Amino acid sequence: MTESTATRRALILAGGGMKVGYQAGVLQVLLDEAGLTFEHADGTSGGCLNLAMVQSGLSGTAIANNWRTTGPFELTSFHPPWRYLMPWRLPSLLTFDRLLRRLPEWGVDFDRIKRSPIVGTYNVYNFTRKALETHEGSDLTPELFSACFALPVWFPSVRIDGQTYIDGVYWKDANLSEAVRRGAEEIWVIWTVSESPDTDLGPYNQYFDIIEAVADGRFYEELRDIALQSQVKVHVIRHHAPVPLDYLLFFSAGDMARIVDMGVRDARAYLRANGIPLTSEGPLAPPTGLRFVETMRGHWMRGESDPRTGAARGRTTGTRLDVRLAITVGDIDRFLEDPAREAAATGTVDCPALGGRLPIGAGTFNLMVDAPGGGRQFRYRLPFTARDGTPHLLIGVKEVRDDPGFDAWSDTTTLFTSIHVGQDETGPIVGAGILHLRLPDLVRQATTFRLLNGRDLPSRLLSWAGFWRYFLGSLVDTYLRRR
Repeated sequence: MTESTATRRALILAGGGMKVGYQAGVLQVLLDEAGLTFEHADGTSGGCLNLAMVQSGLSGTAIANNWRTTGPFELTSFHPPWRYLMPWRLPSLLTFDRLLRRLPEWGVDFDRIKRSPIVGTYNVYNFTRKALETHEGSDLTPELFSACFALPVWFPSVRIDGQTYIDGVYWKDANLSEAVRRGAEEIWVIWTVSESPDTDLGPYNQYFDIIEAVADGRFYEELRDIALQSQVKVHVIRHHAPVPLDYLLFFSAGDMARIVDMGVRDARAYLRANGIPLTSEGPLAPPTGLRFVETMRGHWMRGESDPRTGAARGRTTGTRLDVRLAITVGDIDRFLEDPAREAAATGTVDCPALGGRLPIGAGTFNLMVDAPGGGRQFRYRLPFTARDGTPHLLIGVKEVRDDPGFDAWSDTTTLFTSIHVGQDETGPIVGAGILHLRLPDLVRQATTFRLLNGRDLPSRLLSWAGFWRYFLGSLVDTYLRRR
């Protein structure tokens, strides 16, 4: 490794397995839409793939498009089948042979890397010497490049000059100190490693929990050291939650393309927030959404503030209250990551006492959010205008908690409502009652679920599965797992 001249701006491409598709979306924005230039770029683990494309002269958009069109079985491959008959002699579960064959299609050119005007540094862990090594792109060989991804268990280690090399992630997943050592005044980090608050169940998840512990811990340590010891400005672009893609597994090019576009959106938002202009913006594919129709019927009574009392009196007097809603989730990925789980709710409130069937304005619906005191809630906020022109707001809550007896059905189909005068909850309560999602309406509701947009059938099915996994998983957590 040779010394380089002082660097004004450095780019840090952290690892993250298949999550570095998100990183490619950020590169589209930094390199092409904002026109930022970097004298030095450093890569670790999966980030080395993007670094090799940067040093090969690809534009940010070309790098992003390489990932957008990558299918789930184009980067990993298996050993010959007979080798799995003796698992105790397997060097790894998978190989990166298919990845190496893919490199020319992606435009990775080792000769261009050696001549690149951007100084690139690649991090590997020398297992023989028990030391992290950082090699410049001018010294890069296919063997050394393979060592960048030699993740133990999953991919075989690499022997070079009698020494064994593995993925550098086992020491650190982003080498900010290398950029500081080279005189960087400004460092841009694209961080794709998950920052989970807790460990997960199962050996597969816990394997990557170990990597997160090392990668995040070293990263936070280097950020603190830089803040204390230098005047270097550090920018970190990361998703507000773990990038919703597995480290090794994904199931369609459309699934990867959504992750790339997620990086584009986050990078644009970061640059705007920091006053950095964008010269142009490339198109994004619309996210996969979801829509369904829900009809609930019941009774209410003017002058009551307690829903149960209002419902009882409303049944006696025949004072009905029905709602028919179209619930629209614009982006399932964002919806599932957002703690508020908020969707748009439109439709009608059918209330003869206030003028009949009345259209709902900009209503909202929150699915299975944490409730004060424990449990979960469905929340409905439905503004409408009575026939006399007075604005009203219907507030509805379904209380989902594990009370004595089997109450999952009643909890998820019973809506406690109050109607306020005005446009928010501070207005006086006009009346209260209870609505129910009855079995015939639930059956009809099941036929109304529709996926919106989506690039291909596998990615649409994954979005669909993600929604139901959250909903049913929340029910299991509430009613079964606690017991």
